[in-house]
Amino acid sequence: MNSLEEYTAFAATISELMRDGEELNMIENIQNSILDAKNLHHDEQIHYQNEIEHLLEKVEDTRKKSRRSASKEEYQAKHESLQSEHHACLQNISNLQEQRFLLQQQINKLKKAPSLVAKRNEIEKLKEKLNVEDQKVRLYMNTFKGLNWDFDDENKVQGYYVAQQLSDTRSLVPFSFDKNTETACEIADRMWEEIL
Repeated sequence: MNSLEEYTAFAATISELMRDGEELNMIENIQNSILDAKNLHHDEQIHYQNEIEHLLEKVEDTRKKSRRSASKEEYQAKHESLQSEHHACLQNISNLQEQRFLLQQQINKLKKAPSLVAKRNEIEKLKEKLNVEDQKVRLYMNTFKGLNWDFDDENKVQGYYVAQQLSDTRSLVPFSFDKNTETACEIADRMWEEIL
C-alpha cells in the first residue's frame, strides 16, 4: 500500500465488508482524513512550487543587477578610494596616539612639578639674590666714575655722578634724559659727553 488510491480502495473494501453503522462512521472518518491529507499535500506542493518560482525570480533579478553593476575600473577606483581613506584613518590614529603620548608626558611633568607655594618661595629667593646683585652693580657703578642711578621713573634715565674739579674738589652733578624724546644711542652719547 503505497499510494492514496490504494488506501482509498482498501477503505472501500473494508466498508463493504462491514455494514455496521459505527464501523461505517469510522471508515468514513478515515476516508475523510485521507482526503484531507491528500488536499493538504496538494496545497503544500502548490505553495512550495510558488516559493521556488519566487526564489528563481530573485536569482534572475540579482544576475541582471550584477550584469548592470559597475565596471572593473569603477570597482578599482572605489577600492583605491577606500584604501586611501583607510590610510588616512591610520595616519590620523597615529597622530592622535602621538598627541596622547605628548599630553601624557605633560601630565606627568605637572604631577612631578613643585607646588605653587614652592615656586613662590623660589621666586622670593631669586628676588633676594637679584637685590644683592643689584647692590653689587650699584657699588661697582659708584666706584666707576662715581655714577649713581635713580630707577624711580621708568620713562627717564637719571641719577648723578661725582665730577672731579680742577681744584681737587668733587661735586655731585645730576643727569636726566627722557626716554620718550631721545633714543638709547643719543642718551649714551650725551652721558659720555657730560661725564668726560
